[in-house]
Amino acid sequence: MVKRNIIFISSLLLILNSCDNDDIPMYFRSMQPVGGKLFKGSVKDHFINSLPKIMYIGSKDLNFDSTYSEKQIDAQMEKFFFDLGLAVDGIHSISLGMLMLPIMQGADIGVQIIRSNRYIDLNIHFDDNKIIKEKFEVNSIFPDSIFNEKGTAIKKENIICFNKKNDNGYYYIEEIWEINRSDGQFYIYEKPFYVGMPGKRTNIFDDTRISNTPLESFDKQLGNMKKSFDLEIINFNDSLKTYSANPNYMSFRYALNKKSYDFNSNSSFLISVFESFFEIMESDSVKYGTLLDYLSPYFELP
Repeated sequence: MVKRNIIFISSLLLILNSCDNDDIPMYFRSMQPVGGKLFKGSVKDHFINSLPKIMYIGSKDLNFDSTYSEKQIDAQMEKFFFDLGLAVDGIHSISLGMLMLPIMQGADIGVQIIRSNRYIDLNIHFDDNKIIKEKFEVNSIFPDSIFNEKGTAIKKENIICFNKKNDNGYYYIEEIWEINRSDGQFYIYEKPFYVGMPGKRTNIFDDTRISNTPLESFDKQLGNMKKSFDLEIINFNDSLKTYSANPNYMSFRYALNKKSYDFNSNSSFLISVFESFFEIMESDSVKYGTLLDYLSPYFELP
């Protein structure tokens, strides 16, 4: 049951992620942010060094009383995520919710994650102190290819922007990192200057669809910042138009901060580790049979 439902939820996340593949970018006539410098050093090392060295998620730190109201549960979950430095929005919240589901239902389980420069160790306790240990190489969870494919990293102040160039010489941005100056965490924006394709469903729960053209969607997104973005209308394809832009830095940053970030580096770390763990757990039922049997009642889907 656990394996079936993990596959179901993983497939759901894949479908939701694939829905973004037809979104339409705003193009830029130069790499962003304007006035930034080519990032020096390894982007990968910079990211990994921001990740926590020790993290624990489990029932020892989070207990739900059966009398709690939904509001009390939400408040406790919010505090728990805050204490762990976790921040997540959109579809990524489904991944975190999946991890928390057994604990919220009263399972006795916890995972301690210990990160060194080369390895990530998992110490898993469950069902009255049964213990399983697992080890991953950092490079297996965060391979070089992930960072190489992001694009050219340009940094200004605490913003790192990944620029890619299309065949027509315009740049587009699929990811931006904003470094929190107080704790060093990365706040990650995915496709911050994209809009949905006309006719695309706005969510998976009803048939509401996008009716605006890309230009209309960008106009709404930018509001009174349109002039400072120095917009020009160009072809996206034979039937749709989009904008090319050349914003000043302050306008670019203000437009970015109008959006909510998708997740932070701690959340990315946790989700990536657990995705790797679930893959191993699915493939080794001998080692993980007892754990799978214990978790099965907590992962039952309708």
